[in-house]
Amino acid sequence: MFYYIKPGKWFGFNYHNECQDNFIEVNIGELFNFKDCIPRLIKTGEYNENIKKLNSENLLNSKILLLEQANKNIKKTVEIIKNTFDIVIKNIDLEVEDKRKEKLKTHLIKSIKTFDDLKQIDLKAKII
Repeated sequence: MFYYIKPGKWFGFNYHNECQDNFIEVNIGELFNFKDCIPRLIKTGEYNENIKKLNSENLLNSKILLLEQANKNIKKTVEIIKNTFDIVIKNIDLEVEDKRKEKLKTHLIKSIKTFDDLKQIDLKAKII
C-alpha cells in the first residue's frame, strides 16, 4: 500500500505474517517500477533510517523507540509511526542513507514521481 506525500516522496507499508513473525515493513521515500519476473512497484527509503537521522539532528524526541526494536510487535510499530509521522513528513527532504535503494539499484526501472505516473502503471490506483 502506498500513500503519495509530494512529488517523488511516498509512504507505504507491507504487513508480513510469515513464520509467526507478524511485523510491518515501513518505508518512506521514492517509489520505483521494479524489474523482476513479476512486474511490481517497490518503495525505497527505510522509515527507521529517517527516525535515526531525526534523532541525530535532535529533531525528534529520543525517548521514542526505533522501529527495529518494534518490528515484531504490530501494536508498537503502529504507535511509533503515529508518534513520529508528522515530524518525519515535515523533514522528508532530510538526506538519509538509503540502503535499500543502493542494494536494488540494478533492478529499479523508473522512479514514480507523481500520482499520474502511478496511474500509468496501475489503473486501479487511487488517492485515499
